[in-house]
Amino acid sequence: EEINKDITDSINYAKQIQDSILPSDARLTGGLGEVFVYFKPRDVVSGDFYWYHETEDKVFVAAADCTGHGVPGAFVSMVCQSVLNKVVIEDEVHDPGQILSKAHQGVVSTFKKESTKRQANDGMDIALTVWDKPANKIRFAGAMNPMLLIREEEIHAYKADRRGIGGVAQKDYDFQTAEVDIQSGDMIYLFSDGYQDQFGGPKGKKFKYNQFRDLLKSIANQPMLRQRQLLDQTITQWQGEIEQVDDICVMGVRFSQTQASPALNLEK
Repeated sequence: EEINKDITDSINYAKQIQDSILPSDARLTGGLGEVFVYFKPRDVVSGDFYWYHETEDKVFVAAADCTGHGVPGAFVSMVCQSVLNKVVIEDEVHDPGQILSKAHQGVVSTFKKESTKRQANDGMDIALTVWDKPANKIRFAGAMNPMLLIREEEIHAYKADRRGIGGVAQKDYDFQTAEVDIQSGDMIYLFSDGYQDQFGGPKGKKFKYNQFRDLLKSIANQPMLRQRQLLDQTITQWQGEIEQVDDICVMGVRFSQTQASPALNLEK
């Protein structure tokens, strides 16, 4: 009992540390306006994380899924967040494809082992957007995880490169950047694979990507808080008595005409 209490206390304190590193709701709302995050770790601490950074004319947003979950996943997520901060904040790399390429190099270097007995396969899948405010554009790059844009009830998928960040892959790889002009009312979603991989329903099957896309399309016109509630209600009902199989992270951002104005100076 004493050992269990010590371990539980340690993990709960680790959660406080992890929560303190994630961007606050106030910070996200101050920089993005209409935004929600549905974040549901499988265990107390998470291998998924969401990431935010802002400069005078750009806003960086990402949803990432690191190798593993629980305590090991949380350790990997700390490393990956640190690498992202170095690339974007210290090195001032602002193109999303280049950010992922540099992050891949950084994660591979961090987990590189001198011993040939084991090759570290630790890393992350990530969807990263950069909002260029003066140009009214979103630039996107993804490692395994796509970006979905819903405009006038039509859904547009921006595919990710079919490889993750880190792992045993070659150190140099050029991730591709996609660019899209913002229109008022556009809704974008970034997410890990935890939601669509959850087992449940009448036959105990996965929720699956296409059903997840249809769900997002059906709720895209709802207010941010309502969207988050509907995501939670849907997956909770789908899951039933089945255990959660992975961490879940879904981010949604809506752009309005005023918000997308180049003259707007967002408060940090």
